[in-house]
Amino acid sequence: MGGIFLTLTALAAGLLARRLGQNAALVAGIVGLNPMMTWQFPGDGHNDAMMAFFGVVALGLVIEPGWRLRGAGVVAGLASAACKYALVLASPVVAAYWWPRYRYPLAFLAAAGGGLVLMLYVLGIGPVQNGALGPAGAIIQTSPWRWLQLWFDTGSQGNDRLVVASYMLYLFILGFIMIYHRLETKTDLVAAVGVAMTFFLYFCSPGYHPWYIVWCLPFAALSNSRWLMVGAVAFTLTAFLPILALNWQITLGDAWHIGNPVEWSTALMWLATAAAAYVGWRGRDWTHLGRSASTKAAGPKFAARQRKRAGA
Repeated sequence: MGGIFLTLTALAAGLLARRLGQNAALVAGIVGLNPMMTWQFPGDGHNDAMMAFFGVVALGLVIEPGWRLRGAGVVAGLASAACKYALVLASPVVAAYWWPRYRYPLAFLAAAGGGLVLMLYVLGIGPVQNGALGPAGAIIQTSPWRWLQLWFDTGSQGNDRLVVASYMLYLFILGFIMIYHRLETKTDLVAAVGVAMTFFLYFCSPGYHPWYIVWCLPFAALSNSRWLMVGAVAFTLTAFLPILALNWQITLGDAWHIGNPVEWSTALMWLATAAAAYVGWRGRDWTHLGRSASTKAAGPKFAARQRKRAGA
């Protein structure tokens, strides 16, 4: 089932890319032929690919202007949430796209709602203390939050504080995206969702696992943003490093005398991903947070060069 829904996710992403005027084969290939995705899903039991499929379908519907299609997108989004909650984290961005005049109050409501959930977690109220959060409330070895756990030697209460801090950081990032990211076109919304989910996994997920990257990969591939596409692909490829370290940590320690190989491989994964994203970003605007590249290029100097070329 994981392999089937990975294929369906790639197909849905490719079809949506064609509707957006993008390279459908490239987008579908980034998702369906990705080594990490084909490693994790066809032979494993994770339902993340199922969630991602319904999420891509939902996004393809909510970008349309008609409320009937948007309603169908909401239904697809609920189907995605029924598989796994993760893409709910980016749903406030859709609301900001639908009602751009109310970006600020919507960002405030998203922060307030997220803060309420965190407060329930801290107080132990509701289902969050009965296993409903799963890995979302854990700190694992392949997350950079593990470094803080080791450096400060936190106990169980300290671990909970780190988890809450990670989600508070995401609420700040989400509000920043909702307020400042350009949301004028359909591709803008897809890119904003891709940024939100990628940043959540990269910065704000102490319970990160490699197969979680499918949460952001199709949206990053559809973003038409070079830095985000390159960064997401690099994220999937370098995610093999902690997997290898986890499986060979005894050999790496005994034969190669590498202490803490999992932590070092995780650091290498995060740094290599950041470096790849920077290479993809250099010379381009940062996902339209500010004036776009075309706007910058259309200044007086650009117009003068164009007139000179026309005269030549």
